[in-house]
Amino acid sequence: MGGLPARGCELDLRPRHAGYGTVAVVTPEGEVLRDCMEYLTKAIPHSVWFRRNVVAGSRHGSFVRSGPNGHHDIWGIWHSVHVEIEVKKPGWVFGKEKDPKKAKREADQMEGRDEVRRLGGISFFVTSLDECINSIQAAAIARGW
Repeated sequence: MGGLPARGCELDLRPRHAGYGTVAVVTPEGEVLRDCMEYLTKAIPHSVWFRRNVVAGSRHGSFVRSGPNGHHDIWGIWHSVHVEIEVKKPGWVFGKEKDPKKAKREADQMEGRDEVRRLGGISFFVTSLDECINSIQAAAIARGW
């Protein structure tokens, strides 16, 4: 299957340290993100992966956004194909969000996923490392890699 070491690759999934003897507080979503990034960077040949933070807030009295709505947490290039991966907390289900701002963000992310797919890229949502591995393997099979 194109050299994908599904579950047999050696990954370091231990808690990360923030330095000076403290352990960084990592959310469940953050743990999934960290594990997916480690898997992708160590186990997927012919690829490069990046972490994307899209944040918004005020700076010097002006509203600032670091990226457009709908961008995903991980992006990469794999066999010359653009890939976007949105990481959600374990148990997440689309359309169940009660907070209107978060629901709007999810809808924007779903539109972003659809746009990447329409343009020939690969895009998916994951809530666990296993979902990431399975989605990557399905993409490889679908494209004959």
